[in-house]
Amino acid sequence: MPPKVIIDGYNLLHVSPELSVRREELLENARNRLIEKLSRYKSQKNVSVAIVFDGWKGGMPTQSQEKLKGIKIIYSKLGEKADEVIKRIIADSSEEVVVVSSDREIRDFAEKHNTVSVSSSEFERKIEMASLYQMKGYDEEDYEDRKVSTKKRGNPKKLSKAERKKRAKTKKL
Repeated sequence: MPPKVIIDGYNLLHVSPELSVRREELLENARNRLIEKLSRYKSQKNVSVAIVFDGWKGGMPTQSQEKLKGIKIIYSKLGEKADEVIKRIIADSSEEVVVVSSDREIRDFAEKHNTVSVSSSEFERKIEMASLYQMKGYDEEDYEDRKVSTKKRGNPKKLSKAERKKRAKTKKL
């Protein structure tokens, strides 16, 4: 079963230089561009994608959700941040979940619940690389970049156990 990717919507939107909101642009247009990009990624990687947007300042009285281009879109209710919705999804999920957020609180919560978390900038890079590999016809596993640190003992080319575990879980992304 493909992993379920839960994305902190505005966090990813503001990290991406391509998607960041320009002054003259409506926030809705930026969200639509993000949803389009995630829809392409979903079809390339065959993953389930849910994106959570804040509704705490100007949202509806209740949490709402819709499905658009195969992407589940969740808006938190008025007075509730997207972080709380994401934490609830992590805590209630019995399936494999990967959380995309640069928010330290969410990433720590995910780690406590044995859920893999990926920073928004790292996920943005994964989206771009998947798109590039698809255009070029490459198998991205052959070109995976490896980080080598001088602080390690043992085989300098072998990734740490934690990094290998994380990569194994995010390999399907």
